[in-house]
Amino acid sequence: MPAAFTCEGKKFGDGVSPQLQWVGGPANTQSYAIVLRDFTATGALGYHWAMWNIPETKNVMPTMLSGTQKPTEMGGAEQKSAGTNGYSYFGPCPSYNYCTDKIRHKDNYKLTVYAMA
Repeated sequence: MPAAFTCEGKKFGDGVSPQLQWVGGPANTQSYAIVLRDFTATGALGYHWAMWNIPETKNVMPTMLSGTQKPTEMGGAEQKSAGTNGYSYFGPCPSYNYCTDKIRHKDNYKLTVYAMA
């Protein structure tokens, strides 16, 4: 993921979301969910950001998504962040060492879009 969409050079919890685009889900898709996870962290620390209840008619998330709980550009979807601000996109933080026994690397993060039936 390009540095612009990580926490590099930003305050902890600040972030700029990348543009995401996906193809339509199966015929019975009712909504979408997006999750950004760090697989080197344990428990809740591993989940950086999530958005759910994305209408099935949406297939693009814009760059610089609004930092509100329900960003209007996503048609009523809700988001939650592990960052200090609570809602804004919180990108990968491979250099932020909050678990001293773990080594962070950008390849340990996964951004997944789920089709929800």
